[in-house]
Amino acid sequence: MILGILGLKFGADFVVDNSVTIASSLGLSERFIGMTIVAIGTALPEIITGIISAKKDETDLLLGNISGSNIINLCLLVGIGAVIGPLTFATDFNSVLILLIVITILLQLIAIFNKKSELDRKRGILLIIIYFIYIFTML
Repeated sequence: MILGILGLKFGADFVVDNSVTIASSLGLSERFIGMTIVAIGTALPEIITGIISAKKDETDLLLGNISGSNIINLCLLVGIGAVIGPLTFATDFNSVLILLIVITILLQLIAIFNKKSELDRKRGILLIIIYFIYIFTML
């Protein structure tokens, strides 16, 4: 466990330091790199768990993992950051928060109005398209 924690610490340092280097060399903002490359990298365990859960038809595990991860990121991570030092919110993050709220409401509406309470392939593709539109608009 101690080796795992040390690995996480050095891995996180590696990701953060190199993300800043990549952002600088490509002329991209650190915010863009953080909201894309770093976010995908840190979400890889959830992505793999989600794929395996979906293949095994373990929907509760998939949705619980996603919900739990988001709650930890939004509450625990932001809370720890604020305890370490004050966090200043940039107003340009408002659009990202609004998008998060809209997608959450969209998923709930799909669950409420869909007779089978299913998120089918069409709607899954729609969510993937929304993600790529989000990435494109950040550029």
